Amino acid sequence: MAYEPQLDESIKMADIFTPNQKEAEMITGIWDPHEAIEKLSKYAAPVVIKLGGDGAMIRHRNTTKKIQGYPCSAVDTTGAGDVFSAGLLTGILKEWPLEDSVKLGNYCGSCSVQSLGGTTSSPTWQQVQQEFFEPIK
Repeated sequence: MAYEPQLDESIKMADIFTPNQKEAEMITGIWDPHEAIEKLSKYAAPVVIKLGGDGAMIRHRNTTKKIQGYPCSAVDTTGAGDVFSAGLLTGILKEWPLEDSVKLGNYCGSCSVQSLGGTTSSPTWQQVQQEFFEPIK
């Protein structure tokens, strides 16, 4: 897939841009996620690159930070990015800091890959509170 310059304008319209690592590489032509996120941050802020089991990287306010993933046995990755996004957006809508929202996205994505199907093992809100985010209100 070749890079399309029109993408720059589309990315600029995003409130938050969340490609996975392969998408970030294809868009930028850069195979290092640290360099790719730097380039993408010129078009959108914040940028979150999903790194699968390795978590995610955030570039926001001129700072890049890696947010660790959650170790698990992946059975099926179908829909993991969508479930990550659901967790991320939940945190944002609850007005959590971006870093905590990405942690929630990582947690939700890691849960989702532990069984067959895109949402079969996605966590409920009760599970999120009990298992991971009880201290965050």
